[in-house]
Amino acid sequence: MADCEARFAAAPEADDSSYCFVEAAAADPGRRAEAVRSTEALLRRQPGNAWLSYFLGSLLWQEPRRSSDLFAAAADRLAERGLPQGEVRACANLYYKLLEQDRQREAEAAVKRAVRVADASGDPLAVARARILESSFLTGRDQDLPRAYRLLLDAREIVTPGAGLPHPSSRAEAQFIYTLRRDSLSNMSLLGVSLGRLGEARRFAEEAVALTVREGDRSSEAVARYRLLRVIREQLYLLPVPGAKETALGIARETLAAAEAVGDRGTEASANGILGLLTSGSVSEDHFLRCREAAATRTEASYCRSQQARRLTADEPERAMHLVDEALDLAVEANDSSAVAYAWRERMRVSWRLGPPEQSIRDSMTALTSIELLRKLQAPGEGRAEVFALWASHYHWLTGRLLEETGNAADLDLAFEVQERMRARALVDALEAAQAGPAPSEDAPLATLARIRQSLEPDEALLSFQIANWKDMVGDFAGGSWLTVVTRGGVTVHPLRSSLAGRTELRSALDIFTGLFNGDGDNATAAATLYGALLADGLAGLDPGIRRLVIVPDDVLHRFPFAVLRSAPDAPPLAARYEIAMVPSATLWLHWRDESSVPAASAALVLADPESPEALPSAYRGASFLKMGGLGALPWARREGKSIVRHLGAGSRLLVGTEAAESLLKKDPGPYGILHFATHAWTDDSEPELSFVLLSPGSPAEDGFLQIREITRLNLRGRIAVLSTCSSASGEVLRGEGVMSLARAFFQAGAHTVVATLWPLQDDDGAALFDRFYEHLGQGLSVAAALRAAQLDRIAEGAFPAAWAGVIVLGDGDRIPMPGGRRGLPPLAVPAILTTATLLFAGAIAFLVRRTNKNSHKSIPNLP
Repeated sequence: MADCEARFAAAPEADDSSYCFVEAAAADPGRRAEAVRSTEALLRRQPGNAWLSYFLGSLLWQEPRRSSDLFAAAADRLAERGLPQGEVRACANLYYKLLEQDRQREAEAAVKRAVRVADASGDPLAVARARILESSFLTGRDQDLPRAYRLLLDAREIVTPGAGLPHPSSRAEAQFIYTLRRDSLSNMSLLGVSLGRLGEARRFAEEAVALTVREGDRSSEAVARYRLLRVIREQLYLLPVPGAKETALGIARETLAAAEAVGDRGTEASANGILGLLTSGSVSEDHFLRCREAAATRTEASYCRSQQARRLTADEPERAMHLVDEALDLAVEANDSSAVAYAWRERMRVSWRLGPPEQSIRDSMTALTSIELLRKLQAPGEGRAEVFALWASHYHWLTGRLLEETGNAADLDLAFEVQERMRARALVDALEAAQAGPAPSEDAPLATLARIRQSLEPDEALLSFQIANWKDMVGDFAGGSWLTVVTRGGVTVHPLRSSLAGRTELRSALDIFTGLFNGDGDNATAAATLYGALLADGLAGLDPGIRRLVIVPDDVLHRFPFAVLRSAPDAPPLAARYEIAMVPSATLWLHWRDESSVPAASAALVLADPESPEALPSAYRGASFLKMGGLGALPWARREGKSIVRHLGAGSRLLVGTEAAESLLKKDPGPYGILHFATHAWTDDSEPELSFVLLSPGSPAEDGFLQIREITRLNLRGRIAVLSTCSSASGEVLRGEGVMSLARAFFQAGAHTVVATLWPLQDDDGAALFDRFYEHLGQGLSVAAALRAAQLDRIAEGAFPAAWAGVIVLGDGDRIPMPGGRRGLPPLAVPAILTTATLLFAGAIAFLVRRTNKNSHKSIPNLP
């Protein structure tokens, strides 16, 4: 303390002089009281010293009223001194202390002040701190979590080593930078779980653990380890693999030890709760008891009881129900929507153990409603899909329970309704907002099995998949994988229990098998293995007259090339038997099917091989797509465009180079029924909103990067979009919602049908396939039928699946853009006319030859 007092005397206004007392207390916690007394004495002598107020507030962190007053005073004094970074730091700490006192309005005002000051100052550290603070504010309210996540990404980019920050001017500033790095990583892990981005969440959590260990920050290490543990727990629920439970146990024990070492009761409670789930018997009971004893808030206490209920549901359902009731009461008292949903989820499971079925179903519907309330707290947009992804497994659980437990007609209808409540809800919301789709309210009709049967043609079948594990990490039922097959004649349901590659769970192997078809070779054996696992039972009983399949995929199947499957290694692929279209939900399929479409005056607008923009937007500088080959010319795209116009005619238009412009498309897509893009494109899995289709700018107001948010604003009502671009149907798969792809954005813009790619095609392969596709489309075939015919052409030419199976039809595959064929001719009229023209031409030639022979003896007259 003497050293700190000497340092303060030498430079009383420097941040390091006051920070010295915090460092001394951290080095020897037993001297914290002495540090407080010394700092208080100095502040009495210099009541206007901003940094003394700030760091005394830090020393008194456990006294919310006193520390909040000190941080408020520090913010004002730092503002007077023109130190925006310090003012933002003080506002951030003030926010957390005001929250503890339930002073919500004052806390919100502190956030707004910090953001305003940081943005006005341009100070990078102030901006980073304000971004983290605003993210915490949004997260605390369970509102707009995707925005909260993006704010953290911004903050992390600012403070990442090597980002260009100047060298810290003091030890206090160095500690502040470390805190920003720690908080951005740790909070991104927390939010990543809430948004279903478990891979990213685990990576950030592991980085946070490594950082805190390297800095010797034991208190933060405990929190970082718990957040890593939470990610692993969710991964275990979704995809249990051998050895993963033991890994989770080890991390849980490390987390508990770290929390106990620093006296972090909240983390101690959380770690004990997960250890209670992962263990059994008296050991589990002891951990849950310690969880309740350490819980410092009603929310923590609620989670302790909900987790214990999960552990006891199978063996002691009555006791589990009692614990769930307690958890619900605590969650309601805490006004915590997530804790309420978590508790209702467990009540749903317990209720199915206790019965009767009517009560179980009522409890289950209430549980789904509580989950959907969380979704509604998010701002409209993809954020709702991301938040919802973490809860999709509970819809899978209920669907599986309804199908496995009873299987009667009423439960089959309800199971299908539960699936539709889960599927593509954010996309339905977006279409409703644009008045281009069914209303998403609770009263709006979802697809029912009866409606689907009425809407299907006699030669169609709808195949609805559920892909989930049969067992979770503690060995409980997890919903399982199912296939529901619907035709006009009836409904059949098939459990998908087949294992692949020696794995006991279908879902865990599908990704591995899917990647086999994007390369050389036909992989016929793999195609037959997958057919047996996914389709064999469902298609075995189909009427031979069925020729079209409408597939509603789930989870990894959204990126799956169904056309390549075959019943045996030497059998023809599925594309030889059926026209195939994939839809995100049966509800949307019904909407697209029911909504009439007036044929466009002109067939196709083709935008091919645009001239690359000279300058890149700041968001893309250094982006990974540039490192993978740049934005070179696409000579095959021009050939592709010419073949489209040749096949369709009827006023089709080809725009290349500078004419293939973003500005033209935004201004007016014109009277075209088909929009074809033969361009570069990029799908960003980590930040889907940055995905784009590349065009020429066309005007100074545009940059040529047609991003997802811009695509969704186009007026494509009822049109067909064909994306002959790289991986336009791929992207991040959100459970329950589908793929965050470029194709999805075109649906949001009002398109009813999208032809897109699952993987990059070679330029010549793409041009060959689309040449055949438009040839058949020009003969009057539907989109799905034309693609099937084109794929069969390429198969006959010896092409591997990589050249044709990666192109898929999404949405309404029955759209016929040119009824009757090119220029309104019936499909058989074109060859008939060609034959007639040939005969007439031959007759004319014969007549001329005879006439020439007849007059050959006549003399040639003299010419002037």
